[in-house]
Amino acid sequence: MFATSWKLTLLALAVVPVISVAVRQFGRFVRELSHKTQAAVAAASSIAEESLGAIRTVRSFAQEEYEISCYSLKVEETVDLGLKQAVSSLVLFNPSFFPSSPDRCGK
Repeated sequence: MFATSWKLTLLALAVVPVISVAVRQFGRFVRELSHKTQAAVAAASSIAEESLGAIRTVRSFAQEEYEISCYSLKVEETVDLGLKQAVSSLVLFNPSFFPSSPDRCGK
């Protein structure tokens, strides 16, 4: 590449490390977010499994509302994490997310 254009080579040497560091940081962020999402799904599933497995006990102590609120809280946490993960993927993989970038038609 140096033989073709030394200016382009210098530009690439300046830009590529910055981009690679940014992509690495973003990858770590997405991986951590994915782990948190999986943990939230597991917690919600655990609450549902325990409640349904002991439904007679839950009903005998009139704790249906409590179990519903616990499960709802964990599901909301899971949805929030999933939305955050979806938005972060949208930013990385959808260039039309940014207003200044041209769309597929080049407009």
